[in-house]
Amino acid sequence: MFQYDRLKKMKILLVDDNADLIDTIKLGFAAKGLSFTGVCSAGEALGLMKAQDYDIIITDYKMEGIDGLEFLEQIRGLPGNPIRVMISAFGTEDVVAKAYDLGIDDFVPKPFDERSIEDSLVRILEERDDMQRTVYE
Repeated sequence: MFQYDRLKKMKILLVDDNADLIDTIKLGFAAKGLSFTGVCSAGEALGLMKAQDYDIIITDYKMEGIDGLEFLEQIRGLPGNPIRVMISAFGTEDVVAKAYDLGIDDFVPKPFDERSIEDSLVRILEERDDMQRTVYE
């Protein structure tokens, strides 16, 4: 429950060219009090990220223009180490491996619901807390 309360304080950015998916996730997240922004292209996301920092970045792989891997490459050195999650129905071993090399914390296959994303985010927060505790012990 503690991790879920932390999620409520975080800014989440979802990048996916499926507007219906963005709307569905947005409704589910909003009902739970999560701060969420959804955009339909990596270019639009990059524009938003110039003006605001996000704690969590969720990106689709297969998109028009800049795909998810290219987007992850462009945001690789972001300050603050935001959580990065890739979502896709096209998660071949090669794509997933490249995404992990580019710094994702998790891969969530499509189709999914907002609960799958929430579970992933909570797990990542717990793993990061465990790593931080280990460093300070």
